[in-house]
Amino acid sequence: MKSSIPEPTLRRLSYYLRYLERFKEKGIDIISSKELSSALGLSDAQVRRDLFTLGGFGKRGVGYDVDKLFNYLNSFLGVDDLQKMILVGCGNLGKALLQYKGFKKRKFIITHAFDNDKRLIGKKIAGIDIRDIKEMKKEVQKHKIIYGIIATPASSAQEVVDNMIDCGIKSILNFAPIKIHVPRGVVVSSVDLTTELEWLSYHMHHDT
Repeated sequence: MKSSIPEPTLRRLSYYLRYLERFKEKGIDIISSKELSSALGLSDAQVRRDLFTLGGFGKRGVGYDVDKLFNYLNSFLGVDDLQKMILVGCGNLGKALLQYKGFKKRKFIITHAFDNDKRLIGKKIAGIDIRDIKEMKKEVQKHKIIYGIIATPASSAQEVVDNMIDCGIKSILNFAPIKIHVPRGVVVSSVDLTTELEWLSYHMHHDT
């Protein structure tokens, strides 16, 4: 069922979770909307609206229970349990993603990596064996994995997506610089690094 919470709000919830984790590490038990909004660069009203969509948290004049809100957001975002992922495309970007330690901290872990380059198949990166992409369906179904990352060239991304979906992957993080098409029931989030750099370039030339 599609969430009734606006997409921008959902995106901000992940940032709330990160900062709540930092507050927990500092031993802070209660946080005000002003302190939370200041950390995130938002208005007090925006924070209160966002958290109100979850059913309302905090008490006027008291603030938010950091531990309670942190645990609720973990559960709400579905990251209270470790989630397995596969990665397809083990070139330079793929290698960097395999070595990135931030995924595990957020309860995601790449357990399998695939490629069709015979020069890469059989090698090990960050403790993960690179397998032939022909083995993907067997491994995905065996380990019941639903998350996939694409780090392939644009020319092969759609074919990889189609293969992932055929294997049973339901959520895809796409780093290929191309719009990919998926059927209903499959969720995609695309990160185009070049587009982000072009956005920065525009603002450098027009805002400074």
